[in-house]
Amino acid sequence: MSNALPLGRSFKIDSQSSVSEFSSSGSFRNIQSLADWRTYLPNYNLSFINPEIKCVRPERLWIVTHPISPEHLHQALQWRYAVKKFDSHKKIPDHTWKVLEESLVLTPSSFGLQPWRFYVVTDMTVKSQFPAISWGQTQVRDASHVVVLTAKSELTTEDVERYIHSISTTRQVPLESLAGLKNVIINSLQNPPAGMNVREWNIRQVYIALGNLMTAAATLGIDTCPMEGIIPAKYDEILDCRKDGYETVVVCTLGYRAEDDKYAAAAKVRYPLEQLIFHVEQ
Repeated sequence: MSNALPLGRSFKIDSQSSVSEFSSSGSFRNIQSLADWRTYLPNYNLSFINPEIKCVRPERLWIVTHPISPEHLHQALQWRYAVKKFDSHKKIPDHTWKVLEESLVLTPSSFGLQPWRFYVVTDMTVKSQFPAISWGQTQVRDASHVVVLTAKSELTTEDVERYIHSISTTRQVPLESLAGLKNVIINSLQNPPAGMNVREWNIRQVYIALGNLMTAAATLGIDTCPMEGIIPAKYDEILDCRKDGYETVVVCTLGYRAEDDKYAAAAKVRYPLEQLIFHVEQ
């Protein structure tokens, strides 16, 4: 069997215990252990695979066979800054934007409930209304894409039922087997631990999505600016999201920095690592 596989591709493990290139029909059969993976894919960095996995789980799993290098990630994060002025003539290509949308969809959330909705605004007629309700900031008008991140104002039993059905369908497991999980989630929502407010909890989830989106954008060379300097209620009115039970939390503008944005050349101001990172070790 040939090991001549192109670097930088993703591979899929399915319920037939095979791995195939996502864009082709080729496959590897009889993979039963981490050692097998390394035999078939000797030129790939597979060290992050859980060595306790002896065989393939029924769910589909993904292997990133050539992960981004630490140096690339660090450079992307150093390059990123909160853009103050976008080039309104430059637009994010559709194929790149689709990946950024996936970064939102693939964001983790507590219990996996995904208590959010993301409004992607590219219509200039709508974007032109945003500076007036964003403290006069023009990024919301000039950026290629404006993402309004909203949170569900409340979570109901119906929301949990929908999520449990989604698990059952996606993982092909009986609904009955998920009864315990369903009860735990419902109990947590109806009788939250002391100090926990479900609405505020939902809002905090949204910031995980914001961080995921901004990091993904930076690695793709897309500029961003997160914006809390907005009037959320006015955004709610324009998007009419309250009728569906969602409320605006934060906005993220995405596109390409203008050549005359003076902040692009400004040094990044951060406290030293040793003042912010503390290790708890033996």
